[in-house]
Amino acid sequence: METITLAIVSTDMEYARALSSGLVNEYRDFAIRVTDSRQFVKEWVEFRGKGPYYRQYDLVLWADREGESIYGDNIVWLTDKISETEKDRKGKKFALYKYSPAHVTVSAIFDIYTTLTGRKAVNIRKDSIGVYGVSSWEGGCGCTTLALALGQEMCRFRDSKVMYISLEPMESTGMYFQRAEGCRTTAEYLYRLLREKGSGILPEENSGDIPFLDSYIVRDSYGIEAFAPTRGMNPLCSLKERDMQRLIASIADSGRYDVIIVDMGTCVTEAAIAAGRLADRILCVSGRLPVTAREEQYRNHVIPMARDGREEKIIRVVNKVKGENCEGDGDFRVGENPGIVRGEINEIILEGSFGEDIRKLADLITKPSHI
Repeated sequence: METITLAIVSTDMEYARALSSGLVNEYRDFAIRVTDSRQFVKEWVEFRGKGPYYRQYDLVLWADREGESIYGDNIVWLTDKISETEKDRKGKKFALYKYSPAHVTVSAIFDIYTTLTGRKAVNIRKDSIGVYGVSSWEGGCGCTTLALALGQEMCRFRDSKVMYISLEPMESTGMYFQRAEGCRTTAEYLYRLLREKGSGILPEENSGDIPFLDSYIVRDSYGIEAFAPTRGMNPLCSLKERDMQRLIASIADSGRYDVIIVDMGTCVTEAAIAAGRLADRILCVSGRLPVTAREEQYRNHVIPMARDGREEKIIRVVNKVKGENCEGDGDFRVGENPGIVRGEINEIILEGSFGEDIRKLADLITKPSHI
């Protein structure tokens, strides 16, 4: 996408500079001028005879109360009240919450810019994207913690941008990720993504397109990203195979991720099978060393559907093993899980033997597999 020129107008220059820094950190192709509102109005008046001064910028973000009386066209009012936010596409009137996280504001700017100009962001898909599934035949064996630990390893130590997707019916994403004010949910993303053009449910210009991800994601303290969870049942676990394929394709086509980790949990729906078929590797997590009859049944009836003829695609991981060597017996073993709680958010600590095991597991799954 071409460079977007912005003016941030405010009497609070400290806020304006902080907003400018946050926006550029999220999207480096912004060209931003920070200016005091009184100076901006003075220059605006001086330029009246030579055309509209504010049109020198693609968008003007006005962060003071007087902006309420003039916002419209390419002037976007930044309000300090969520109840006063507005997106009137026909009237070209946009008001955004001034304290939204930078990535949410960036997404809104793209949306407004596209509405006003008709130009859209062009996403460049990365040449190589790793897709890894993490599944289990039983609950409580640390499937989610293992998936997030892998994501943390790749994000922190391998310079990878990681997207985590949970297919659990009652997902635990909210326990590990901090949700930002104004962030949209998984259900809203699916609503935008899966509606076809011409359905009449969404405006034609907003249907059948990949939404800007920034408005729908949450992050953990190490930069792993996930969809903001929906209250109640997780809508992802009930997706049909085609829709799940389309979801993962939209994430890959965004061009922002190197790794997609799908927490399949104990889910055996079409969505899980579709994710398994798309995955480069599938980790079958167990909390006990001997293979039980139920685990064997799970592996025999569910996993082969996602195998695509590659035996080495499946890796059995024995989690929470105490005092056991990680080598031998054909199973990969991970030491005791160090998930802890600090305040209301769970954290995973990659220290000691657990961290070493996760590092070895990441090495194993990222090695090219052979058909």
